[in-house]
Amino acid sequence: YIEGLRAWLLERGYTPGSIKQILTLAGQLSRWMQTADVKFSQLDSAAVDSFLDALRARGVRRPGPRGLRPKPSLPPWPWRPG
Repeated sequence: YIEGLRAWLLERGYTPGSIKQILTLAGQLSRWMQTADVKFSQLDSAAVDSFLDALRARGVRRPGPRGLRPKPSLPPWPWRPG
């Protein structure tokens, strides 16, 4: 799933640094879900809060929302260099 997520993020203009952060966070979530015996169908806001609490308890910093946004689309050049 990780390679599919990486491709999806690239297609949407995420920077390499943001992609690395998101993939790291996805891996941490996956390991937490296994340890906490949480199935994907059980992943709701309360489970996410528990996951984030577990990260904080371990002293792990997570990226803020700005670091997880795609870079803005740039308009095409109005001319082609020569």
